[in-house]
Amino acid sequence: TPFTSSDTISAPASAWKNRLVLRSGAAFAWRVRGGQIDFNPPLALEGQVENGTPLPVFAPAAPESDFAIFLALNFPFFIPHQVIKLGLKATYVAGGPFTSYADDFAVPRGFPESYARAIPGGALAGIDYLVPIALLDQPLFFGLAITALGLGLHAEGMGQWDIAPLQGTASSVVYIGGDLTLNLVYGSYSLPIGLGLAARIDMIAPNAFDMQNDLRLYAFIGFDSFGSFARQGRMSGARASP
Repeated sequence: TPFTSSDTISAPASAWKNRLVLRSGAAFAWRVRGGQIDFNPPLALEGQVENGTPLPVFAPAAPESDFAIFLALNFPFFIPHQVIKLGLKATYVAGGPFTSYADDFAVPRGFPESYARAIPGGALAGIDYLVPIALLDQPLFFGLAITALGLGLHAEGMGQWDIAPLQGTASSVVYIGGDLTLNLVYGSYSLPIGLGLAARIDMIAPNAFDMQNDLRLYAFIGFDSFGSFARQGRMSGARASP
């Protein structure tokens, strides 16, 4: 349930929950780097899988093992320096069965809320069109400067899946958006910071689009808002409810 910072001070001991989780993972990455204006590798393949298994230390519980999977492929567009990126984020909860599953890793840009589902697996597939706009040397203030601009457009869709029995369903909702990245420099330090806008559209009922609820801003670090698993840090991932 929603809570505030002050609530954590006055909360009784019964409101706290302890978990001890054993984590493991494996990753690989292969990249062909381009020139200075190739903010995103024109050819790249990246993958990572992470597992989190809660240990029955604080309270006995049904066996549970949570997986997060990240895959991404970059390949060049027919216009030089422009890149197409195909990406997949997926989660799966082994064990149970549980009454419900939640996921805040395989979620669309601009809509980071945890999504509940009735089956163990969740997935997010996306396609990005990444364009370098310009290399710059534009001073700002207090020693800051902008040295590069990048543009990204994307479309994403969500689904659910299970292994046993093998099944999968795709949502009728699609997420489309675009973002702009500025490479900020201070002395020898640089940091690409992006800001984007995403829309949620139900293809079955597109007229139900509500600008207040279905249009969101999002921020990120990098020239690629889909990101890499490593840059996102450890996934908060999937989880189950008894």
